[in-house]
Amino acid sequence: MGKITLVFILLCICVVLSVARPRRRPGAGHERKWGHGRLEGHGRHASPSFDPFMGPHSSETSDSSEEWGRPQRGMKHHGFGNRFEIGPGMFGLGFGGEFGLPKFELDLDWGNFDDQDDQNWWEGPNVCYTQSEKLENVTEITSHFRFHSVICDVSDTTYKCSNTRHTPRGKMVLTEVYECCVGFTRKPEEFGCQEEVPLSSIPDLLETLGLTELTSLLGSVGLSSEVLASDNNNFTVFAPSNEVLAKFVLPALQRHGGVDVMKDIGSVEIVSQEISDSVIEDTRNILLGHVAVGRLTSSRLTDDMIVETASPLKSSIRINTYEQPKKLVTANCKPITSTDNIAINGVVHVVSDVLMPVTSSLLDIVKKNPELSFLKTVLGSSHRAATLREPGSYTLFAPTDAAFKKHADLLNRLLGDDKCMGNILQNHLLPNVICSSVIEGRAQTKNSLGRALQMSRDKDNKLYVEGAQIIVKDLMATNGVIHVIDDVIIPDESLNILELASKKNYSEFFKLVERAGLKKDLALAENITVFVPSNEAVKSLPAKVLAEVMSDVELLKKTLKYHVVPDLFACRGLYNNKLLDTLEGTSLRINEYSTFPFGREWLQTVQCASFEAETIKGCNGNILVVNKVGTGSVIASYVASRSSEMF
Repeated sequence: MGKITLVFILLCICVVLSVARPRRRPGAGHERKWGHGRLEGHGRHASPSFDPFMGPHSSETSDSSEEWGRPQRGMKHHGFGNRFEIGPGMFGLGFGGEFGLPKFELDLDWGNFDDQDDQNWWEGPNVCYTQSEKLENVTEITSHFRFHSVICDVSDTTYKCSNTRHTPRGKMVLTEVYECCVGFTRKPEEFGCQEEVPLSSIPDLLETLGLTELTSLLGSVGLSSEVLASDNNNFTVFAPSNEVLAKFVLPALQRHGGVDVMKDIGSVEIVSQEISDSVIEDTRNILLGHVAVGRLTSSRLTDDMIVETASPLKSSIRINTYEQPKKLVTANCKPITSTDNIAINGVVHVVSDVLMPVTSSLLDIVKKNPELSFLKTVLGSSHRAATLREPGSYTLFAPTDAAFKKHADLLNRLLGDDKCMGNILQNHLLPNVICSSVIEGRAQTKNSLGRALQMSRDKDNKLYVEGAQIIVKDLMATNGVIHVIDDVIIPDESLNILELASKKNYSEFFKLVERAGLKKDLALAENITVFVPSNEAVKSLPAKVLAEVMSDVELLKKTLKYHVVPDLFACRGLYNNKLLDTLEGTSLRINEYSTFPFGREWLQTVQCASFEAETIKGCNGNILVVNKVGTGSVIASYVASRSSEMF
């Protein structure tokens, strides 16, 4: 009876303590809410960041049929700015939502020990809230009963969450933004946005920011007072610094020809009226390529977002956000150095360079560049050229003609082989946009083959990818970016079996193949698996036997064919007692040995020879390296028959 009473008292205490729900403590870093999972962090995806569904115009609403904003109770732990919450859906008990089933909640809130200090800053004064919804009417095949995730990002002046819910109607994405209202900002640790900021028009703000070159250029082409000073609309301006704009004007004149710089009066340029009008028109179009309609604060700039500009050239700006190797936001791969400079009629983000119009695809840029003519030829013979023309987010490492000449024999052979040449192209293509400015020290990223490419920046600020130097960087396209490199990055998947054996330095096996006259056969064979003895395995054969076998070409051919299987296999596709038919006419037996349940040791063999490396994939087959010459082979039989003579 005493135990029952004690349990009842403890239950009552839990119920009483759960009445008061604590306010959330402001914090930075990551926040995850299980059940209605929430993850806060800054910047880029651990692969891509948020889904870029927030456009320049977001609707302000307070109600939602999905009840996104409903408070949810749960178990919370506060500490070091992080929160972990067990809410509806934990331990398989949360079945509510779209299916209308009952919910079971565990609420162990420990009361509100503090008031304002325990509140999130975005719950304070002068904080504005906006939300937008997007419904994708596609039902995804998934592996769980209930799906609701929340990805949040918090900064000094913005708190943004993207809620994704999978429902029977499709995928619903709700983006909620809390940010300082126009005219207000906040200091760190301050509740709400209590610092009032005097506002001015965009031209006046540019003057205040010291962007005098841009102000002067805007005025000279009639944009300053005519457009950007208007209070009838909001604008977003990506503003280059004075230094880069000063370098931009004279080259713009020189591109039109007829420029006469008078040496006795410094930097005054005298041009004809025709050239002057042309320069003004081009400059106006380029400057309009820095302007977007709408107030796009940093909270609305998401990874791989395409911002349509006001330029008559129909150019766009691609936004990319990165968290590693360093936190960075770029516009057309130019770092944004200052964000959220608010004006009465918009916002100004300062960028590190002029954003030239982007109107061509990756394929268009390759075709127009005379230094990339061989790459153009390669693409022309491949069906993968269409990928570089279609919309998307890619990075292309483009080898120059001089780079291709370093590998002329190999590449000329591969021109007619779509599969092998296609592997080379995929090795140079990334499925996301990597701007050069994010590379610091050593980093890696996966390419379209699924292989990791090593990238680095040395102490002299030179950039490399897999040892090839990036000689021209950040050529922006409508569907990605191009970096021109001085070498071809040749993957294993583009080499035939012999080229692969040579690259991996299995020189003893290569000598045997060469002596047997099988080089052409192995190079032209399709979909084969070769069990290549390591150099040590070949050298371990008695010298007298090896010499005699090398002198008997037919014996050597039979021995090598015993190591070749006319089908593709990898180590993971082999199992115990599997028999593999060889070109020599006999079979190889696979055996597996394990110490389970007494340990985790595991061994796989072929004819009692163990594997020394993972499967090496080539263009026309796979290599499996073994530590013995096949014990069932002709040469092994020969060794056995001559053993009395050898020892």
